[in-house]
Amino acid sequence: MNDEAKKDQGFTLLEVIVALMIAALALAAMMGALSAGLSGEGRAVDQLQAVSLARSELAAEAALPHLTPGERSVTLMRGFQSKIETRQVAKGHAAGGRVLALYQIDVRVEWGSAGHGVALSERLVRDAVEAP
Repeated sequence: MNDEAKKDQGFTLLEVIVALMIAALALAAMMGALSAGLSGEGRAVDQLQAVSLARSELAAEAALPHLTPGERSVTLMRGFQSKIETRQVAKGHAAGGRVLALYQIDVRVEWGSAGHGVALSERLVRDAVEAP
């Protein structure tokens, strides 16, 4: 009975090493998931900021009383680039002798070296611009 009491007093060295290895593997998996989650959060913040900037650029362009066809680029905050293209899609006559045009406004906001980007567009009716 004395021998059995000695065997049940604790863990062997092998059991402790195996338990530590299992705990280390679980911790490494959790750290990998945390790292992936944090990098995903950074991408989500950039994406949300780009959408917000694109909406602002589109609203500013749409608020202009007269639209001029053409393309322009703007450097925005913290490495965001904006490309705005305005095209006259169609032209027609309205009551009262006014000449109206349908315009397409395309806004693309890009960031990062990997070419990430967000594109928005809108169509508006405004007075037609006469060609020079």
